[in-house]
Amino acid sequence: MFTDEIEKLRSKLQQNVRQVEVVTVERDRLRRDKDGIVATLKTENDRHKATLAKQVEEYKGALEEMNRDRAQAHSELHKLRKTLEGYAAQKEYGQIMALLDDRTSELKGAQSFLTTADTFSGTEVLNTLQRLNSETLQHTAFIAESMIESYMPDKVLMKTEEQMAGANRVTGVIGGAIVHFLGTKKHRDDPILVQIAFQAYFAHVLQWITRAWNIGGDETQNRLIEEIYEKVRDTEAQAISGRWRALTRANIPRRQRDELQLTSLLTTKILSGLADILLAAGCNASQAELVTALSSKFREKVLFLVTLAVRVNKIVGEDVTSGDLEVLTVPPASLFDPASMEDVYNEAASGTGARVLCTTDLGLRKRVRISMTGEKEKQWAVTTLLKPKVALETVVEIMDD
Repeated sequence: MFTDEIEKLRSKLQQNVRQVEVVTVERDRLRRDKDGIVATLKTENDRHKATLAKQVEEYKGALEEMNRDRAQAHSELHKLRKTLEGYAAQKEYGQIMALLDDRTSELKGAQSFLTTADTFSGTEVLNTLQRLNSETLQHTAFIAESMIESYMPDKVLMKTEEQMAGANRVTGVIGGAIVHFLGTKKHRDDPILVQIAFQAYFAHVLQWITRAWNIGGDETQNRLIEEIYEKVRDTEAQAISGRWRALTRANIPRRQRDELQLTSLLTTKILSGLADILLAAGCNASQAELVTALSSKFREKVLFLVTLAVRVNKIVGEDVTSGDLEVLTVPPASLFDPASMEDVYNEAASGTGARVLCTTDLGLRKRVRISMTGEKEKQWAVTTLLKPKVALETVVEIMDD
């Protein structure tokens, strides 16, 4: 019984020994495989290191050679420059310099079109225009009161030929309605209607000054350039059309007049217009006498307003290219629209079909091209910065017959 048991244990022991031997053999094989793999990897790593080191050395050599070539090229370029400087009078050097000048000029031209920054902001332009309106109001009130007191007769007399001629000349500027009222209303005690007519005349002339391509130049030329600009504005991006406008305004050929001569001529024109208004209102003096009186008393005041308008012309024409700043007036007899204009006297009749007598204060609008495609009206952003102020025809109803 014990013998059988011993035999079984012995057999099992032998079996375990054989299994241990098999495991030992497998372990030895795995160790050998591992050592082989490690040796292979080490060999491959060493080979890669050697290759990399060789490449690094080659790159270093190439870099050093490139630096030497660069230094040599720099030295040769320096020598060439010295040579060219030494032979500045030679033809080839002159051609090189001419080509350089051409390229520099081209780059400056391109830069001028790429530059979109405005010299003046919209706020600065708005402040200047508001000042122009304020000064106009003050000066016209003073001129009207002074001239009516000096030249308006106490009684209404028959119209002279000169008075009717003055009325005809000014009708095309300030409108027939206000000229009619000038000739039918009394002004001796209250010259407000004369003042309004003066404001209308100033608004017309000062707006023209601010928008003219060539102030004091040929009107046919002004209209032609305006037509060309409208086509440029309709087909080009804002940056291009704005720069085109600024460069054209700055370089347009002008008559041989300096700014002082120009503003003096414009001042004389305005004084003649004011004299025509006074004739239409019934003043008993000739146009020449009225112009002389206006000039002696108020020339400097009118000259100041003209100078301000010329300044606005330069700002909106040359110094602002990010959009088009348009100085606004309202044509006489237009229907009053509170969305686009302001009633200077805040009459109750405003907005009920009342018609505009005349413009008293200039307005300002900005138009910017924001898209080149799509519906035309959606290609533009239009912002009213300042509504023009107007007097309505109904304002005359409160005046004495």
